[in-house]
Amino acid sequence: MIELTLPVAKLWLSMAAITFAIICYSDLRERKIDLRRNSVMTGAGLMATIPLGLGFIYIIHIGIVVVFNKVFETLNKRKGVKYFAKGDQSILFWVLPGLIVLGMSAPWVFMLILVIVLIGISVIQARFNKPFGNLIPGAVIMAVAFIITLGIFI
Repeated sequence: MIELTLPVAKLWLSMAAITFAIICYSDLRERKIDLRRNSVMTGAGLMATIPLGLGFIYIIHIGIVVVFNKVFETLNKRKGVKYFAKGDQSILFWVLPGLIVLGMSAPWVFMLILVIVLIGISVIQARFNKPFGNLIPGAVIMAVAFIITLGIFI
């Protein structure tokens, strides 16, 4: 358990929860994500990590997200299923680096949980004849991983 004594960390987590709720709603309803919300959260993540002395590490995590997104683009083409569309991939630019407000291991725990959830959904897709169709709402998958990660660290 990590005690969040720094108000900026609490503020980022509150903003992240609200933003996830809005993004999930729009993803399920309209099948698109408002990229402006992601831009705001990317800036909020950077501003939340600077007082913690983690701004440079935040930027390194952005590079990791770029690599992760390239892997998903390849996977999308190979499998013919869109696990993460471009809008969903842009969510990772603020979620993964921003989670370092919980601790250095939080982004890696999030990624592990995200991969486990994705494997579970892949198994469901293969076993039950694609109940989600060809477009899986990636924002909802990431929100589930985010909530589980918060449950572990808070």
